Amino acid sequence: MKKVSAVIVGLVVALLAFSQDLVVTVANDSIACKVVGFSEDSLFYSIDEPTTKNGKAFNRFAIHQADVLVYRVNYEAWLTTQSKILPAKPTYPRQRFRLSVFYGLANKLNFGLAEMGDNIHYTETLYIDKVFGADFTWFYTPKWGGGVTFNRYHTAERYDCRGEVVIDGVTYTTIIDASDRRSVTYLGPQLIRRMAVNKDKTYLLMGASAGCIWYNNFRDTNFGDYIVTGNTIGGQVEFGIETRVSEHVSFGAKSSLLLGWIDQLNWDNGTTIVTEPAEGKDRSVNRLDLSVSLQVHL
Repeated sequence: MKKVSAVIVGLVVALLAFSQDLVVTVANDSIACKVVGFSEDSLFYSIDEPTTKNGKAFNRFAIHQADVLVYRVNYEAWLTTQSKILPAKPTYPRQRFRLSVFYGLANKLNFGLAEMGDNIHYTETLYIDKVFGADFTWFYTPKWGGGVTFNRYHTAERYDCRGEVVIDGVTYTTIIDASDRRSVTYLGPQLIRRMAVNKDKTYLLMGASAGCIWYNNFRDTNFGDYIVTGNTIGGQVEFGIETRVSEHVSFGAKSSLLLGWIDQLNWDNGTTIVTEPAEGKDRSVNRLDLSVSLQVHL
C-alpha cells in the first residue's frame, strides 16, 4: 500500500512539475507554481497565475537562491528547501533618470590663507562652512550613468593680518582687520557607477567629474572693500549610499572631495580692477564635503 501511495504521489508531482514549470518542496509538502523571474540572489514564483500591472507581477513569492539545491535557468526546476518561504519584498522597475538635491557641511583642505598673504590670525568664524547643490543623471545601463553636477560652497570669517599700505607715496606696515564672505561654485559633467547591495532598494554610488570652478570673495577691510574673483579647472570624486522609500523617491548621504588651484586673482574696489598672480603656491580650493540628499527617479 505504501508503494502504491508513493507511486501516485510521484505521478502527481511529475504532472504538476510538467504543467507548472516548478515544484517547491517544503518539509513534506509540495507546491506547484510558476516561475516569474530571477534576481541576483532570489527566485520569484507565483502559485496562481500572476496578476500584472504595467508589466510587474504582484501575487508572487521569493525564495533565496542559497536555499535552492538544484535548478536550471531555463525556468524548469526542481527546488528543495527546509526554510520558510517569505513573500517577496516590493521591487521597483529601473528608471533611467535621477535628480538629486543635497545639503551639508564642508571642510577646507589646505585652502590657502587669504589673498593678502600667509601672516593671518583668524579671530571669528561668522558661520559654519556649508555646501548645497544638485545632480542630474541618465543611467544608460543599470550600473552606469552620466550627467551633470553642480554645487556651491559658502564660508565667512573675520581675521587680522600684517600687511602693507601706501599713503602719500610712503609704504607702511600695519595690522589690517578684515572679513571674508567667500563662495566657490563648481559645475561639470559627471560619470556615476552604482552597485546594488539590497536588490533594487539600496545602492552604493561612486562618481567622478571634471569641470569649472568659480571663486568669489567679498572682502571688507579697515582700508577699503574689495571683490576678489578667480576661476580654474578642477575635479571632484564622491562616494555615497541611497535607499528607496517608494517607486520614485529615495534618500541618501555622500562625501565629496573637490580639488582645484587658482593661479590669478582679480581685485575690484569699485573703481579699479587689478589682476595679480596668486602669492607663493597656487591658490587652493581643495575641500571635503559631507551631505544628505533627496533623489527623484523617473
